[in-house]
Amino acid sequence: MIQNKDFIQICFKNLKQISPLDILIFQTSKKDRSIKIQKISDEKFNIYEEGFFHNEFLDLDFKELKKILKQLQKIEFPRSNQLWLKIVKNK
Repeated sequence: MIQNKDFIQICFKNLKQISPLDILIFQTSKKDRSIKIQKISDEKFNIYEEGFFHNEFLDLDFKELKKILKQLQKIEFPRSNQLWLKIVKNK
């Protein structure tokens, strides 16, 4: 589990370490809302929002990714203090 206040920092740290096509999944403690971030290449990412809204944001660079993650954090995790982090490896 990670702190919600460290969400963006931990996200970028893990995105630099994972391989292309791997997915980071951040979920609330009840696991009813999630944000999935897929690394397409070293410079491109996809975001899948599953919770209050169901949206997809495709082919984002680092700048766009950070901006959208800040917005999604407020929408999907407004009262959450801790989040589950799961890394799904591509085989």
